[in-house]
Amino acid sequence: MELSPRIGVPTIDEEADKLWAYISSLPDFKFVRAVGWGHIGATIVDGVIQSGLNWDHVVKPRVDRILQRKDAERTSGFLRLLAREGVVNLVDLNHPKRLAIVEVTMLLYREGIETEDELKGWLRKESNLEKLDDISWIGEKTLDYFKELAGLQAVAIDVHLKNFLKRAGVDPGDYAHAQAVYEAAAREHGKRRSDLDQSVWHFMHDKKRKEPIGC
Repeated sequence: MELSPRIGVPTIDEEADKLWAYISSLPDFKFVRAVGWGHIGATIVDGVIQSGLNWDHVVKPRVDRILQRKDAERTSGFLRLLAREGVVNLVDLNHPKRLAIVEVTMLLYREGIETEDELKGWLRKESNLEKLDDISWIGEKTLDYFKELAGLQAVAIDVHLKNFLKRAGVDPGDYAHAQAVYEAAAREHGKRRSDLDQSVWHFMHDKKRKEPIGC
């Protein structure tokens, strides 16, 4: 067990136990399997625009739009489409993040990354994460989300995961702290980190739609 740095301050393991006790108390909580798109164009669009934008009304329709394009399944094909049709028309997005879609696609193309499987290996290297992080609109949450989409184990902390910790009586603290609590809970209870992340996200997403604003 991790030792508490100060008397009265809970350890990460203690907070993880509290989180798990809350999960166990929820009769409608369901574990889901985190899976990627198997389509690099959809992965890039989802990874870039998901942070801070509405999933149902903004992100999902645009991911679905790109999923229909077989010629965007590989990075080179997606890049050709971007050049020919333009990102605004292709993705139906006139948000500043459209520029990051192009930059991420060009970076992966230069790095020889054509598929999600190749992206998975590429994302294992810290130096490659730094290259992604240098692009505007790409931050720590987006880096972790790209890992999940590519099939790596990660926890991408967003407002849903932070609010879930609060419901469990755990102070989320900063990004690294919240992530450590989820990772400890997954490790101690034999769950994949990405599965726990997505299970909590779906639970909170569904609750948000059902509950009145302000709850």
